[in-house]
Amino acid sequence: MARKTLKKIQVQAMSSLLDSYVDLKLSPAFAFAVVKNRAALIPEVAKLREIVKPFGDYDSERVALCEEYAEKDESGKPVLKDNTYKGVEGNPEFLEKVKALEEGYQERFKEANQALREQTVEVELVEIPLGELPNGITPTVLEILMPMIRVPA
Repeated sequence: MARKTLKKIQVQAMSSLLDSYVDLKLSPAFAFAVVKNRAALIPEVAKLREIVKPFGDYDSERVALCEEYAEKDESGKPVLKDNTYKGVEGNPEFLEKVKALEEGYQERFKEANQALREQTVEVELVEIPLGELPNGITPTVLEILMPMIRVPA
């Protein structure tokens, strides 16, 4: 285990990535690191929920606007086509309300993004040798996993 200082945005990205590995066949060493590091990040991820709350609040309000302005089916439910609300695109009243909603959240988005990029936490992570990473790993994934990789000197 190694104590690492991570930015909150790194915690968010690493947790999401490690979650995506839980049902994959991995080497025992890498699988062990995934399990232990996911567990180590859980308390920090829980704290992140408050920081990222404005994004969820905005999305809930945006969806409510979409449902209000979307075309309705015969039972009065909003019509979805290709996962998009039908009838909102190009609707000036809808677009005006969405723009006002976005403007109302801009400062909260800015504060949340700043907190994610600047605030740090200390986390105990299991390190694994570089050679234990899965084959075909992308540079983006490697960058996210760097805090848990033991690189030879």
